Amino acid sequence: MKFSFSLGKANWRTQFTVAYAAMAIIPLLTFGYFLVAYLLPEHNTRENLLLVIAFSVMLSLAGFSILIRNINTLAGFCTYIENVARGSLNKQLISRNGPEEARINESMEKIIEKLEQDRERLAAFTQNLEVEVASRTNELKEDIERRKRTEQALRESNMMLSDALTELKEMEHRLVVEEKMSALGQMASSVAHDFNNALMPVIGLTEFLLMNRNKLDDRQEVISTLEDIHDSADRAREAVGRLREFYKMDGSAEYDLVDVNMIFEKAINSFSDLLQKKLENNIVIEIRRDLFDLPLINADESELREAIRNVIVNSIEAMPEGGVITCRSRMEGKHVALEITDTGEGMTLDVQGRCMDPFFTTKPGHKNGIGLAVVYGIARRHHGNLEISSDLGKGTIVKIILPLVKVSSSETASSFRIGGTSGQLKILLIDDDASSRNILSRYLNATGFVVKSADSGVKGLEAFAEDKYDLVITDRAMPDMSGDIVAASIRKGNVKIPIIMLTGFGELMKNKHEKPDGVDRILSKPVSLKELRCAVDEVTGAFALK
Repeated sequence: MKFSFSLGKANWRTQFTVAYAAMAIIPLLTFGYFLVAYLLPEHNTRENLLLVIAFSVMLSLAGFSILIRNINTLAGFCTYIENVARGSLNKQLISRNGPEEARINESMEKIIEKLEQDRERLAAFTQNLEVEVASRTNELKEDIERRKRTEQALRESNMMLSDALTELKEMEHRLVVEEKMSALGQMASSVAHDFNNALMPVIGLTEFLLMNRNKLDDRQEVISTLEDIHDSADRAREAVGRLREFYKMDGSAEYDLVDVNMIFEKAINSFSDLLQKKLENNIVIEIRRDLFDLPLINADESELREAIRNVIVNSIEAMPEGGVITCRSRMEGKHVALEITDTGEGMTLDVQGRCMDPFFTTKPGHKNGIGLAVVYGIARRHHGNLEISSDLGKGTIVKIILPLVKVSSSETASSFRIGGTSGQLKILLIDDDASSRNILSRYLNATGFVVKSADSGVKGLEAFAEDKYDLVITDRAMPDMSGDIVAASIRKGNVKIPIIMLTGFGELMKNKHEKPDGVDRILSKPVSLKELRCAVDEVTGAFALK
């Protein structure tokens, strides 16, 4: 854009100088001329004064005119600068000639061009920025929409996964229940089989003696028959005891001192019939013994025998063509180690890692998969451990490790003595089962105690109120009054009398740490004479010390 303006030939400095000089000199000339005219008051002088005054006035008017014109020019320029500052770049100045105006015009053209370029660049940048902002805004909107869709999809997926998880848990629960029921069925079948096998000699031998009463005169034969009946009854108790593995949880039960080697021998001897049948089928399985003299340990005899039997059963099944089973017992530091080695098929590493898992079996349909799991549970309840090592094709070694408990000789003697309670105890026996009352009364009478029996809880309390007793033995589940109420009632009236609860729920109560008020000792049915007498000695001795 071109524009120019001119204020005459001279520049602004010259014009301003002349204008201001004229306006300043005129008053001086006028004053000087008046002074001369006063001193020289001739006619010519006055005429000259008038001329001077006229000239001064003209000169002043000329200077004033130049000043006004320059002021107006500056005012116009200021107005143009203000318009430019407000953004109007097309405003034309009045054209003037002169070097100052020319330089101003040239500078203003450059400034305006620069401003126009900057404005164009700013407009382009603003437009690009708006496009970029709009594009980014659209991208953000799309991203937000995608996130919303993703979140919705995730919520739907989570709901589907939650439903699937619930279904899987329900299915898992059903499968677990089915597996447990299947295992219980197999266990019940196994227990029924073993129980019936144990009952067979009991029923058969008792019927044989009843039918051949003349045999009762042969003392040796009667004793042998009774021993067979007793062993069979023990096997029946062990078979029922296997069911306890499903609810027995910890090792807080009270154990007796037992001979490990004797338990080993009993467990080995129980396989004599099975080994004979194998031999008849040309399958030779030899069980060798390598037993060292060991101290007594605290253990449950039936459980320990059951653990050894389970391991030997596995060894026999691992040798379908026959082989050798070696049973060893020895000390390992402060522990007793029971080791059973076979020359069977052995196990792979995968099977070794899972063989103690409940319900795991390599023979589905033939085994319930709880054998080694039961052995491991028994070892842990005895505060011991189970170690298994195997080589595929060479055989397996199973080691049951149990802690050794040191006891004094006096404790050992007191745990096994059959007699020894000072004085004659008077015992009140309360049980609604006639057979149990009969055998318990015979047990206790044979030991030298005086026994009074009652067939219900109510009659037991009446008998207790009528006489004085040194000990009370009561059942728990009775129709008219439970043993819990009987014990609490007796304890309320006599805090010094010991009370033993003898019940078929004994093991379950021990494992649940359940002990009714007033009861000092819990025994499980069936109970042996030794167990019963030890319990009597224990509770009566404890009360005698109080």
